[in-house]
Amino acid sequence: MPWQGTGLKHDDYWRLPEAERKARQEKLRSLPTQWTRQPADGGERSYEAQQAPLYYWLLAPAYRLTSGLALPTRVWLLRLVSLLIASAVVPLGFLVAREISREDRYALGVAALIAALPELMMTVCHIANDSLAVAVGSLFLLLLFRWKQQPHSMGRAIAVGTTLGLALLTKAYFLALVPPLLILAVIVAIRRRAYGQVTTIFAAAILISAWWYARNWSLTHSISGNQFEVAARGAPQLSLLGSTLRVNWLRAADFTFLSHIWLGNWSFLVVRSWMYHFFAFIAALSAIGLLLRLFRRPNSDLFLLCGIYLSFVVALAYHALRAFQIEGFAGALGFYLFPIVIAEVILAVAGLQTIAPAPVILPAGVLCFTALELFGMCFYAIPYYTGFIAHLPNGAIPTLRIGQLQAGGLPLLIDRLAVNKPPFLTAPVIAALWLLFIGATFLLDTLPYFYYHRNIK
Repeated sequence: MPWQGTGLKHDDYWRLPEAERKARQEKLRSLPTQWTRQPADGGERSYEAQQAPLYYWLLAPAYRLTSGLALPTRVWLLRLVSLLIASAVVPLGFLVAREISREDRYALGVAALIAALPELMMTVCHIANDSLAVAVGSLFLLLLFRWKQQPHSMGRAIAVGTTLGLALLTKAYFLALVPPLLILAVIVAIRRRAYGQVTTIFAAAILISAWWYARNWSLTHSISGNQFEVAARGAPQLSLLGSTLRVNWLRAADFTFLSHIWLGNWSFLVVRSWMYHFFAFIAALSAIGLLLRLFRRPNSDLFLLCGIYLSFVVALAYHALRAFQIEGFAGALGFYLFPIVIAEVILAVAGLQTIAPAPVILPAGVLCFTALELFGMCFYAIPYYTGFIAHLPNGAIPTLRIGQLQAGGLPLLIDRLAVNKPPFLTAPVIAALWLLFIGATFLLDTLPYFYYHRNIK
């Protein structure tokens, strides 16, 4: 996308003379903290201003506590808080998988696979509500399955309704949970006579979140308040039906899948095309296998997860339509599916189990995603953000060549990683953290194999 503003792309920043780069670094470190309380003259509108408020309320204390710190330190700490919030998806993924299978080995494999997803971890490290959305969406799935087992429990119904309300105060795309939940609620109410519990779920969610959506409607005549939704209402010449027929859905799906597997943040870095094709092939096999499995052995838990996942996909397609009406490109970002990543992983594994058993699928999946993570991080992301590689005239980005790390290249790369970071993140500290990351990745790869050893044996 075209660059707007007075800043520089990473490509241009690393082409500056070293003296100018150091001067910019010093200006960043010495920004007066009181500027955070002053409006920006001629500043741009913030995308985050349209978002639901819960995440920003929760991070407000941390924001105030760090108000006296330099901007790089403050940003790093707030990103760390966001990551810690989102990390709840790993144990929650284990618990949800255990609710469905009752097998610890399977649940551990699902949790390891979730932890191995590279785009998930890149997404939740932003200072944005995606991190809380992943955590609260995962918690909702766990509480929903526990209520499904005991639908007459009023306490569990209140927990589901409360979590849904909090989710709706985190991201508007959680409205996609309402249709599948409503279908489940009708089935449970009729079969189990749990009318009070069903009513309680929706009453709690409405009580907590309805005021925000009423406000959106009052201000924008849109339930979500999303900028594309609001802007599209001012473009009646492009009807929703007409846009549906004009969208290149194959291209839109390709972009969504790409940004769900590995996309280098807002620099839009991408890895090799064959890597995406490989994961797309596996996803297609999984979808076919899942359909066969549900046809042969219907499973209410898998049907519920399918309903939730498909509802999110439909919502994503709707968002793509609105983007097409305004921008001319149906670019729905695939990381919007991460709040239900637990459902996605369980469904993918269930589909692939028609081909191979879980003791093979789960360790292999972890290995594939960690390999993608290491390749993308080591040969694209880190080299790009340290100036070792840059965009070519045709827009492509070359991979790092090992020869570039010789003759002092590796120490220079690590030194550049410490640029514009908090003072305590020195080059040696970053090198140590990187070694710890490599070690943790190795353990993540070996854990499912080790834990499944007795099954394979």
